Amino acid sequence: MLDRGDSYLETSVSAMYIYAVARAVNEGWINKGYINVARQGWKSLAAKITADGQMPDICVGTGISEDLRFYYTRPVLLNDTHGLGAFLLAGTEMLRYEKNNPGRRQ
Repeated sequence: MLDRGDSYLETSVSAMYIYAVARAVNEGWINKGYINVARQGWKSLAAKITADGQMPDICVGTGISEDLRFYYTRPVLLNDTHGLGAFLLAGTEMLRYEKNNPGRRQ
């Protein structure tokens, strides 16, 4: 849950947000300054990857509930494909930005 400090960093949704922001910057849909949001997210997400390349804390598919406990207790998986896919998409957009903007730090 994005607005809850006591919730864990769920890696697949984090990757989806990083992807969305970086893609929007790369396409010129939003100001390039927002790449710093994607960079901070990427740095945090990359830190979650284990030394042997495993991606933890991927929440299983989630329905909708008004009960916060429902979200706090969602099962998490290691290397689930929707998390890995989002990670690869985010990384691709980050690399795309760096390739098209070498040495540019905002």
